[in-house]
Amino acid sequence: MKTLKPEEKGKEFEKSNELKQEHKGASQQGQSAVQSDCDSHFISFIEYGGNLWELDGMKKCAVNHGPCTPE
Repeated sequence: MKTLKPEEKGKEFEKSNELKQEHKGASQQGQSAVQSDCDSHFISFIEYGGNLWELDGMKKCAVNHGPCTPE
């Protein structure tokens, strides 16, 4: 699979029932819980629907900062 393009890898993963079961099992173990002792994190800003959105995992929800353009 190392020689496949990302799109081709995605299609191969979609076909794999074994991978789907492994993913389902891992996701139900709760390994992605937020750690309260985290001293650093990432914030992203994206343009979506003509607005600038702030995505910050430490905030309750996305913050709309108002109109903007994709540029």
